[in-house]
Amino acid sequence: MDTKKESVYSTYCAECNYGKHYDECEDVPESCPVCGEHKEYSILHLNEV
Repeated sequence: MDTKKESVYSTYCAECNYGKHYDECEDVPESCPVCGEHKEYSILHLNEV
């Protein structure tokens, strides 16, 4: 059985170019954890694409 978790969310901050993938068990921040930007911070649900 494969124990590696698949990424469910992808984030990207247009302000500082920070991006990260998150699995379903991780909390996804509403604002960029690096620069604090909210308006230019995108959260994409990968299963809905």
